[in-house]
Amino acid sequence: MIHVRTDLEYSYEPSGFFESDEVFTTSLGTLQVSSGKAVLTLPQPIEIDHTTAKQFTEIVQSIFMARQLLNHKQFKLQGPNVVHHGLEGKRDIVMLLETGHYKMTGGSIEFTITYATGKVIKDTQAERIAQNSNFVQSIATKISSSPILRQMLASYSAAVNDPTDELVHLYEILDALKEYFGNEEFAIKGLGITKSDWSIIAKLANSEPLLEGRHRGNKSFLRPATDVELHTAREMAKNLINLFSALVT
Repeated sequence: MIHVRTDLEYSYEPSGFFESDEVFTTSLGTLQVSSGKAVLTLPQPIEIDHTTAKQFTEIVQSIFMARQLLNHKQFKLQGPNVVHHGLEGKRDIVMLLETGHYKMTGGSIEFTITYATGKVIKDTQAERIAQNSNFVQSIATKISSSPILRQMLASYSAAVNDPTDELVHLYEILDALKEYFGNEEFAIKGLGITKSDWSIIAKLANSEPLLEGRHRGNKSFLRPATDVELHTAREMAKNLINLFSALVT
């Protein structure tokens, strides 16, 4: 059969990991996600082996990790099935590998303000979905060209999947940035942040007597990190990744 298009089809859980149907443009092709199904459409039909499928899957998974920066939820990504589309709607399907993570967590409150006529003044859900989509898209275009960006996304994902070592994994983001820029001072300057901002994760991971921290054996008393402390560390990690992605060309 003559192939006219090649798609890599994945399934994912939870089906609401993305709150709406999304389309992301990457250097490899176009990724469409919708209600538990993700399809990467390549710009031209090609034969896919396990090596190339793994490379494509790494990019797809990194886009999910970019979304994970916003919802802090675990996910399970399965596939891909490689689908070669032919003329007259014919399809050849090749089943390959799977990967992923999964965990359900809570949500947030949304509201809509309207005039008496029904005209919408403010829709917080629609605004947030659009903002989140733009955030993920901005990172999606950079993923394939930046191993460091993929490494930091993987560290954040590990923090979600391994909450008992969350601060350990978030600190890996600092390590990656120091390695990329040469040292901490250059990293702070390169990202355009303050020493105080840079120190947020380091202080929680290294200095505070936290069960999720890096130097637990050096503390005589350990306590769980508070929700505020974890939220602060996560937001700083997300900000560092976002700032770095803006530098990637």
